[in-house]
Amino acid sequence: MARTGAERSALGLTKMPLLERDPVAGEPLLGDLVGGRKLVVGDRARRVVWRVREPVPGHTVVEVAEVWAHPDALR
Repeated sequence: MARTGAERSALGLTKMPLLERDPVAGEPLLGDLVGGRKLVVGDRARRVVWRVREPVPGHTVVEVAEVWAHPDALR
């Protein structure tokens, strides 16, 4: 049974509580994306990409850039 777009998006959102508890979870990105981090979701074809900022000392902000699935995962 194929999943709808909303169901696929919801899979990526399952990692948000982890980011709330541990903003530096996952793996650091390299190259032009240094400073960002990623987590894989489920079958490893889905990813959440974000960066952590501290605009004011003691106030951590997590900026989620993408929650996406590799096109092959949508088949």
